[in-house]
Amino acid sequence: MGYLKYLLIIIIPLLLIFTNFKYLTSTYNSYVSIQKSVGVYKNPETAEKQEIATKDIFKYLMGKKNLNPEIFSKQAILHMKDVRELFRIVNVYWYSLLGLFLLIAVFSFKKQKAKTFFKFTFIGSFLAAAVIAISILISIKYFDFVFIKFHLLMFSNSYWLFPPDDLLVEIFPEKFFSLFAERLAQNILICSIVIGALSFFAFRKAKDK
Repeated sequence: MGYLKYLLIIIIPLLLIFTNFKYLTSTYNSYVSIQKSVGVYKNPETAEKQEIATKDIFKYLMGKKNLNPEIFSKQAILHMKDVRELFRIVNVYWYSLLGLFLLIAVFSFKKQKAKTFFKFTFIGSFLAAAVIAISILISIKYFDFVFIKFHLLMFSNSYWLFPPDDLLVEIFPEKFFSLFAERLAQNILICSIVIGALSFFAFRKAKDK
């Protein structure tokens, strides 16, 4: 397999991260579940408005509708445009990584290198688990710092710096992102362990020519 086996070690962690990110961000119930956990719908007087706004944001991010300027501020609309572009880039990377992974898998089995394939898939899964475990520890202790640095890195403007009374902040407070990061990390960790275990057992049974 040559250098492809080392490429696999890089692909697996990234693929696990992007796959779980896509799952959480493309599932409406994930948004609502986290919002309820941080008290977004606690006030019955504003709950209906918050639910409508959340549905609009979700549909917008999925490319199904535009945001209503009568509901959202101009700053919120501009920022969500940046966020949707970020989602598009994630999709491009995800499809590219998935395609590359499948090509390596097909090549490995065609060359009868299944044992090597499973070995480096296991290593990649273990690496993903280790990276996520370290990330969890860092995020718990330095979440505010990580949150700010992430936005500075991902966005070239200051639209993400909202006044506290903006509707977008109301439905997606900072605690939402903290809990989202925790769930993302947990999902990746679980997937890493499962894939790592399956790869290990497959490695034990497989044979290279």
